[in-house]
Amino acid sequence: MTFSRKNGGTEEVRIDNSVEVYRGDDWYAVVDPQDRPPITTDIQDGGVSRREDPETGEKKYIEFFKEDGGIYVLDHGSKNPTVLEDLGEEVEITPRQKFPIQHDSRIYIGTQNDYVTDSYIKVEIIESTDSWQLLHRQVNMLNDLVKGDGALPPGWTLSQVQKLRDDMYQLQQQKQTTESFQGCLQTLENDVIEEKLQVEVDVIDGNGDDDEISVATRDEMKSVLTRLDGVIERNR
Repeated sequence: MTFSRKNGGTEEVRIDNSVEVYRGDDWYAVVDPQDRPPITTDIQDGGVSRREDPETGEKKYIEFFKEDGGIYVLDHGSKNPTVLEDLGEEVEITPRQKFPIQHDSRIYIGTQNDYVTDSYIKVEIIESTDSWQLLHRQVNMLNDLVKGDGALPPGWTLSQVQKLRDDMYQLQQQKQTTESFQGCLQTLENDVIEEKLQVEVDVIDGNGDDDEISVATRDEMKSVLTRLDGVIERNR
């Protein structure tokens, strides 16, 4: 992850272990890698929560960690939403549920008012050179999200599906794939998922409805992602 230090300059921290982010005593956000001294950022925002509630001791910090080869963010209950910007789309992190960071992203913390333009931490993902392994992790992470109960905006979900589709096309060009793999790709692109997500994006843009994919689309995504996961397992 990359962020600006309070006293100037840019700092990089590898997410090899747990990295906590919370508000310090001087109201500046702190990045605490656990395996080295905490680093004070240039984010001065009272909307960033303290590490824990001073009265109850309840965790309030934001945590980044590595699990099964992937990078995750977990909002333990900060008083303001944590928002992930990925592939040009934003999604609000559901508190107390781990959320995968699949691509280079910005994670916005604090009040996120218009005048707080730099309250974010950048996370860069170093991707595996194993195409099947990378695709497998991508499918598993997305499948975990659609199986969960956190809100998934159609625009953000569509961007993830389109990235998955592009990666599948790239893999198809590099390696010999099966008819089952090609069938999953067809379902993602034309038959079901992308088309329905685009309709939901258009509805929200036109009517201002709730920014969340429908139950029917979520169920269809579960089906194709579960099927695709099995296809990848057989091809790896």
